[in-house]
This record gives sequence, C-alpha cells and structure tokens, in this order.
Amino acid sequence: MYQVIIADSKYQTTGKSKYNIDWNAEGFNVICIAETASEVMAFISNVDVDLVFTDMSFPDAKGYDLIKYIRYHCPYTKIVAVSDNTDFESVKWQFSFCFTIYESFC
Repeated sequence: MYQVIIADSKYQTTGKSKYNIDWNAEGFNVICIAETASEVMAFISNVDVDLVFTDMSFPDAKGYDLIKYIRYHCPYTKIVAVSDNTDFESVKWQFSFCFTIYESFC
C-alpha cells in the first residue's frame, strides 16, 4: 500500500477526503491528516511517505515552501497540490515554482 498524507488547513476538506474515499480499497493508507505545513514537515522527517495531497495555503507557510521542503528531504515522494482560490492567477506563480505542468479548472 502507498503511504499518504492529506494536508489542508480546512477540516472540511481533510475530513471529507479521509472519510468519503475508501483509500484502502484504492491501495492507499492515509497515515497522517495535517492542518499545518509544519505538521507535514515533522511527520515526513520520521516516516517514509509515498504521496502528499496538499493545499497551497497554510496558516504557517505557503504551499510552495512545503513542496520545496518535501522535494529536498523526500525527493521520491509524489505531490498533488490543489487550491480552492477562485482567482487562479493569484496562485499560479506558486505552482510555477514547483511544477512543470499546472492546469486551471476555474
């Protein structure tokens, strides 16, 4: 099974993601639900993680700071980053720091 972290400062997102998807049936084990970037950073320093689903905004850091941290410390960890910001231009530059491909679904 793939080891997964779900990271978002909004519980309605992490809670729904954790409980509305049968992660185990899909081959994933959710090992951490994090509400801050620092929680993710602390967790991945002690545990091997295959995949991180993350928001691009946290109370304690920008999403791209978290992604840079993960890329440096866990280069084989895959990352799926999302944003619920309806003004995609305001977060597009953050995505451009971390990804070669980004898509607007707004």
